[in-house]
Amino acid sequence: MGLLEYFIYLCLILVGEINGYRTIKANKDVLILAKSMETVDIVCENDVPLVRCGFTHPNGTKMLFKNLLPGTPLCKYTIEATSADIGFWTCHYWSQILPQDEMTKTIEVRVAHKFGAVDREITVREGEEVSLSCVSTEKMVPLEYCYFMTPETERLYMDHGITRANALMQKYYFPRNKSLHRGDCGVTIISASESESGVWSCYGWLELENRQYVDTIRLVVEKYVVRTEASVSVSDEDTSISLAAYICGTAAFLCFFTVLVYWKYKYYSTFHGKTWGDDESIDSYVMKHRIDDTPVLNTGDYLLIT
Repeated sequence: MGLLEYFIYLCLILVGEINGYRTIKANKDVLILAKSMETVDIVCENDVPLVRCGFTHPNGTKMLFKNLLPGTPLCKYTIEATSADIGFWTCHYWSQILPQDEMTKTIEVRVAHKFGAVDREITVREGEEVSLSCVSTEKMVPLEYCYFMTPETERLYMDHGITRANALMQKYYFPRNKSLHRGDCGVTIISASESESGVWSCYGWLELENRQYVDTIRLVVEKYVVRTEASVSVSDEDTSISLAAYICGTAAFLCFFTVLVYWKYKYYSTFHGKTWGDDESIDSYVMKHRIDDTPVLNTGDYLLIT
């Protein structure tokens, strides 16, 4: 940082123009890193004017702004970064082009003291490339230096001079489009391995403050399971056996059910002259047509002919 940049930075601090939060956009989602009790604007915006917009608070409360000024491309909700307001907000908005279609965006508000991780937990498959990053939160306060501590306590110093072509240990390099001058601290792992699963610590030294800050990132590397030809053949054989057993069982059940229905039909037709489905039950029919001098034994709910 040159003398002019130092002077401008000091002037901004003295007049209080540096906001304590930093907004980071990733695809559709947004992360806001703020200091505790900092005033934060949660902004919902689109490339075209909006007709309606609203927010869902992390606690589930819904807020809708109906009367937007014509041509307004955004709406915002102002909060203080307290424990009650941190978490995941959902932005809901409707544009003038598609007024019936609701669009959403997730905005995470997190408290960080001047330096914090962008993603607190990352999950990747073994062999995939993955980037870990931390940033200074007061807009883009430059970093004097930064480094990462791996789960195996290896210290990796990172800057823009470490590229993929000259990666540390042929595995770690500074992410593209990142800069210490903008307050970015990052490392890209070319091929993640299970030994790198665990808690990574990122350290950043903020210029002018003569102080080091730290935050942590949990990296989960899932083992990649390769299906060999032997395992595939065994799996296919098991599948064939299971399918054959299912077909045989289904066929046996259908045969049994068919025989049962046929027997019921013949029983009613032969012995009582009745077919299945008549209104009278077996017991009532037997009692009506039994021989008068046949003694009856009452066994409670059932009447049996003796």
